[in-house]
Order: sequence, then structure tokens, then C-alpha cells
Amino acid sequence: MTTVPVFKDCINIILEKTPTEIDSRALYNDILGLKSIEEIHDFHCWSLSSDKYVLTCHVRSRYGEKAIKDVIKICQRSDYGIYQVTV
Repeated sequence: MTTVPVFKDCINIILEKTPTEIDSRALYNDILGLKSIEEIHDFHCWSLSSDKYVLTCHVRSRYGEKAIKDVIKICQRSDYGIYQVTV
């Protein structure tokens, strides 16, 4: 293994690039598809490290804490595996 792949991973983490392992469009649509969510904006997913992913987003909902729990539940599914979620 050369240092080039490691260097690329480091640059992507520093630049807060959306990880290629996460389908951010599908995640966005899954969250928006929740009955407790009316709108999403300021949606940002990035890598904290090579295997820890973070999501922050603003949502509009009339369901308060239920909506937050619903979003976290989606993000922590195995197909997304988000380490930290801020809603």
C-alpha cells in the first residue's frame, strides 16, 4: 500500500467531504419520507475520521422530540451507520 490513498482520505476528511460510503441523497430522502418531518435544510454529512460519519441538519416538524428520535433512528441504521447526529 502506498501513501497516496491514505493522503487522499486525510484530505477528504479535512475538507469535510461527504463520504463515498454513504448515499447522502438516499439518506436525505429517507429522512424527508418520515411522517414526522415536514422539511429539511442545511443538510450536511461528512467524515470525522476514516470510519466515523457525522450528520447535521435542520428539520421542520410539529412533532418535536419524536421527529428528532425518528431522524436518529434512520441515521443509525446499518446501511448508513452515522456515528454522530445533530438535528
